[in-house]
Amino acid sequence: MKEFNAVVAPRNGGKTSFLRKLDGAKGILTLSSDKSKNQLYLHDIATGEEVNFMNRVDGKYVIQKNAFAWGEERLLKLDSGIVVVDECGLIELERREGFYNSIVKLSEKEISLFVSVRDSFLDLFLSVFPYHWNVIRP
Repeated sequence: MKEFNAVVAPRNGGKTSFLRKLDGAKGILTLSSDKSKNQLYLHDIATGEEVNFMNRVDGKYVIQKNAFAWGEERLLKLDSGIVVVDECGLIELERREGFYNSIVKLSEKEISLFVSVRDSFLDLFLSVFPYHWNVIRP
């Protein structure tokens, strides 16, 4: 059954923690090895594989070149069940890059799609991806 779910909260508001608890979910989580979040990883839920995603340098995140391609390759293979994309931010919403294409292509499949988004981006998210989203606030 096709279903669209937006997991919405402020930064550090529990979006990823909520997604981690979805029974049987597949897809990509954005994780950090510690609370500083100076280094972020993309984590394939199904395989446990990880790739370096972003490093904080002088207060700004620097994206690792191939991380989005790595995540998109895994996401686009998924065609059933619960699929997670953690998270959708300004890269996707303003520049139409990052996981933008993954979200569009996944929306065409018969899956239960869960996408995390900061509450401050919700209106923009709903205009960029004009599907019938269930808004979940963990």
